[in-house]
Amino acid sequence: MDGEVTRLGPYLTHGVLTLSEVRDAAYSIAGKPASYKLVCELALREFYQRTWWEKGDGIFTDIRRPQAGVREHNEVPVALLAGQTGIAAIDKSVNELYETGYVHHHARMWTAMLGTNVAQVHWEPLSRWYYYHLLDGDLASNALSHQWVAGTFSNKKYLATQEAINKLDPESYQHGTFLDILADALPKLAVPEVLQETCTLELPCTLPEGDFVEVSPDADVLLYHPWSLRPNWHASDPDATRILVLEPSHFARFPISPRRMELILALSKNISGLKVFVGESGAIPGLGDAASVVSASHPATKHFPGAKEAPTWLFPQWLVSRRMPGTFMSFWKDVELWL
Repeated sequence: MDGEVTRLGPYLTHGVLTLSEVRDAAYSIAGKPASYKLVCELALREFYQRTWWEKGDGIFTDIRRPQAGVREHNEVPVALLAGQTGIAAIDKSVNELYETGYVHHHARMWTAMLGTNVAQVHWEPLSRWYYYHLLDGDLASNALSHQWVAGTFSNKKYLATQEAINKLDPESYQHGTFLDILADALPKLAVPEVLQETCTLELPCTLPEGDFVEVSPDADVLLYHPWSLRPNWHASDPDATRILVLEPSHFARFPISPRRMELILALSKNISGLKVFVGESGAIPGLGDAASVVSASHPATKHFPGAKEAPTWLFPQWLVSRRMPGTFMSFWKDVELWL
């Protein structure tokens, strides 16, 4: 838990940086051997994104098999939401999530495990709760990692005993908890009393007012979205009309916290001349009379009008297309040789 992390997740999620830029910077700073683990994590993020492109909305349902032993499908444990499960490392991380929008990746796995495989609720509402609060919340990474933990996108469920948690987070060392049992006994553990009460999620999302936007006839229009906020995108065309589109239909389905919305708006201020349009992309006044309309390709914006620029991948399409949407290990086996 005290290992070095980049904290670049929010900037990758919102398209300020590309995976390739982070990889190249790591190689330049530390060299390839020292960057191996970081590049592996970047590759995992790409694998999740490519799976989203392949599966579409299928990533929001059980992919390989139904989640076994589910007690509640649409609810989450009250104690988990309150950070009062009795597992100190997890409760600490829940409070950190609310206070900062960040959680270490080990704690993310433990929290997902506690909800899905110990409390026996479905992974999907837990995934939505995490996505709502995380500043780096990515729909593909979030949904598919929760599915990996729950065993619906992996060969088995992920489980961690108290001993395993203690080794990685000694500051939260405990003994005598309901997780303080042998690993072989954990799959058979009955739902602890503290996790039995569940509730439905309430995730309010408020959109900003937005700017007055009207496209002039024959204008070149660049449509931005919350996952493509590169300050230097099309910098060679300073006269282009730049519009950040915040679609109410998307945020009604995938709400985010006020802190997350503030981050998106703050990042948008780095883009000179950008106007914020709150509405559906096809309803932008005058867009039909524009000379050109271009946006960055993304699974959530396939319906945007106009041309789409291809994603910037770490690895060439010919190398990975035959493996998708397989497992990350098969994906990594191929791309590792190419690095």
